[in-house]
Amino acid sequence: MNPMEEAEREKANVSSCHLAPIFADIMRQGQIAFADWHELMTAPWDSSFNSCDEDIITRLIYGVHRGLVKVVEEP
Repeated sequence: MNPMEEAEREKANVSSCHLAPIFADIMRQGQIAFADWHELMTAPWDSSFNSCDEDIITRLIYGVHRGLVKVVEEP
C-alpha cells in the first residue's frame, strides 16, 4: 500500500469514530453521568461499534477504574 492510500485509510478510520466527541467532553469534564455510563456498559458489543469506538470505551473503563473519570448522578 502506498503512503497516499494509507493516509486515506487512516483518515477514514479517524472520522468513523462516533464516540470521539463524547469521549473528549467526558475527559474534559472528568465525569460521566451514571445513565450514560450504564448505557455504554450494557450496550451489545456487536457490529455497531468499530475498533475506534471499542478503544474509546476501553479508555473510558480505564479512566473510571483509575479515578480519572467519576461516574456521577444527574440532578
